[in-house]
Parts: sequence; C-alpha cells; structure tokens
Amino acid sequence: MTRANPRIVNEVFDILKQFPTKIRFSVYNEWFLGPTSRLPDVAAAFALATAETKDILKRMSKTNMKPMARALAKIACASPGITFAVVLNQIESYDNLTDVVVECGRYFTYMGYDVLTWSVMTTLGRAGRSRVGDDGMTTSSWLTSLSLFTGKVFKRYAIMSTLPILQYVAEQVRRGNFTDLKVLRELIVSMAGIAPDTNFTDAQVQAMAGGEHLQAATLRQVQDKRHESKPSAKRLVKTLTDNGLVDHYLSQLRSNGRCASLMRIKHRSRLLARTLMTYISI
Repeated sequence: MTRANPRIVNEVFDILKQFPTKIRFSVYNEWFLGPTSRLPDVAAAFALATAETKDILKRMSKTNMKPMARALAKIACASPGITFAVVLNQIESYDNLTDVVVECGRYFTYMGYDVLTWSVMTTLGRAGRSRVGDDGMTTSSWLTSLSLFTGKVFKRYAIMSTLPILQYVAEQVRRGNFTDLKVLRELIVSMAGIAPDTNFTDAQVQAMAGGEHLQAATLRQVQDKRHESKPSAKRLVKTLTDNGLVDHYLSQLRSNGRCASLMRIKHRSRLLARTLMTYISI
C-alpha cells in the first residue's frame, strides 16, 4: 500500500523476477483481479488509482505530454495493473492516445513494464466481445487499436519481452482464433519498420531492383523504416525463431484445410499468409 515509491517497487520486483513468467502473471492476476483486489483497503486504493488515471487521460495531450506522463507513471508505480487497465480501455476507443501513452512508458518501473505485458494479454483475452466487424471478416476496431499500441510499445522498449504475447497469439491461432494474427502483424510491422500494403510506382519498382542504397532511398519514400529498425527487428526474429513459433504458424497454414467453411479457409489462409509475408520482408 505504498504511493509512488519506486525503490520499494523495484525491491519487490527483484524478488518476483526470479520466478517464471507464468508465476509472475498469476501473481498479478491475484493482485489486480483476484480476491486480494477486493479487500476493503486495497479496493479503496484501486478505486482512487482508477479515478486519478481517468483524470490524467482526460487532460493528456501532445502539448503537456511530459508532466502528464510523469503523473501517470506516479499512479502506475503503486497500482500498475489498475492504471494500465484504464489506459488500454481508453486506447481501444481513442487510438489517438496510442503515441502519447507509448511516450509515457519511459517513466515506468521495471515491474511496470512487466505488468503492462500482462495487462495487454489480459485485455486481449477478455471474453464477451466480438473480435470481428459487422461483415464477419474485418478485424474489430478495439482489436485493431490494441494491436497498434502493442506493436509500438514493444518496439520502443527493448526491456519488454515479446515472447508472452507471441505465445498467446500462437495459442489463439491453434484454437482457430485467426483474428488475433492482427497483433502479430502489428508487432512485425512496427518492430521491423515495414510499411504494410505498399503500392509502388513503376519507377519505384525498377529502383527496388538496384543496389542496397537505392533500395533504402526508395523504401524511405513510402515511409518504410526497416533500415532504421534493425535492433528491434532482430529482437523479434530471435524470439520467433528461438521458440519455434515460425514453424508453428507455417504448420497452421498447412492444416487450415480442416476448416469446414471454404470461405473461412480462404480468409484464414489469407490472414496467415499476409502475416508471414510481412515477416519474410524483415
């Protein structure tokens, strides 16, 4: 029950980081969603943190980013799970907050980064809401906004491991939840700096057949930043390859024929193929 004391928070995390990710995330779930969160004193502190976070987000803009970012980080210091739940809920509705909140991350504690990863996974896995648009094919707006934020925040902060998110998406794909590939695609696009769905002119197509420097200049014309994103791209590729996740996605593409509906087969295969092609572009 401390208020903005990073030293104590860091000491607690020094103990927690000795445990595997699954156990740490179970602890966060108990703290912020389980019986502990409903104890009278804890519930009162969390209610105050929720109100303060909402107030900060209402006043936050690009013109007052630094003081608001510090104020948000101060609240998140003691109650990161509560603060991030409010923040992610707002991002789902107002994606113009994405860049501002990503910038706020520079003031988070080490535990804050870890809890943010857990919060993203918890928000992604929340039941009872549609993951597709009204046409049954496009990705819902909340999932699109959350995926965009996920890609940007993991690109910005190397201390945040992408492995839990990538494993989550892999498990969702195994269960047939192909809409969550949006998260993987945004991670690839952001961390590798790839401009998705680029339409090259004839002159640019010819230039891409030239040397490395000409290709780089051409890619910059279409806002492709892969040459500036090599460190984060290498982090992502290493995590994917070292944990066998690329093979997992390829096997899912091969086994997609078991789906009953031909239209769903084509849509799922197209989603997975586009994501893998983006990965190959790294």
